[in-house]
Amino acid sequence: MIKLISKSLNISTGVEAQAHSAFNKEGSSYNGVTKELTITQKEVTGEDWRLIHDGKKVVALIEGQGITYTLDRCLEFKTEKEALAEIDKMGLINEVGK
Repeated sequence: MIKLISKSLNISTGVEAQAHSAFNKEGSSYNGVTKELTITQKEVTGEDWRLIHDGKKVVALIEGQGITYTLDRCLEFKTEKEALAEIDKMGLINEVGK
């Protein structure tokens, strides 16, 4: 199951916010008035295959149980074969495990 978790970080300036690795991630925003960078993490739980990607390339393909946290996009599959088929279907660059 994928659950979204929002967190806010106090960051002094927009320049510092832009330097943060989460700045350009989906669901992230910086409020210059409150000086907060809000990020949305995905919390993935259960036993399955997790495909984590940035829309262009595979960041990770994990067979797991327990909890995985990511700022990138995440999809869940019952089998590795299903995950690999989705990678091909989406045209993602897959250099994971090579």
